[in-house]
Amino acid sequence: MSLKELIQEDEWLSQARMVNLGWIDFLLMPFNSTPDQSFTMDKIHLVPVKSVAIELKDSRHFVISTKHPHGKIAFKAINIGLKKLRSQHRIVQAFTQAGFFVSPDKVKILNLN
Repeated sequence: MSLKELIQEDEWLSQARMVNLGWIDFLLMPFNSTPDQSFTMDKIHLVPVKSVAIELKDSRHFVISTKHPHGKIAFKAINIGLKKLRSQHRIVQAFTQAGFFVSPDKVKILNLN
């Protein structure tokens, strides 16, 4: 995608305001779980480009210190919970419902290789 100019703004709310004011053309954000996948906050209303997505190669992590007095117990409990959630396919379901995972059958992923 050839861009005329790339603006770096670290604050997501500032990015949303810039799009809302027409100062920039678009921003990257997850699809919302609303029926039209739009995002609304105060006077800001953002709507995704229909049937288009960009895949971000990223992951979610959390850190548990096993040196903490309850760290080993917490680590074991988290892994038991994650194993159960994975076996029930609830992690993928949650990320899909939250708009982080989209199907290439439903949208055109611009950077799919």
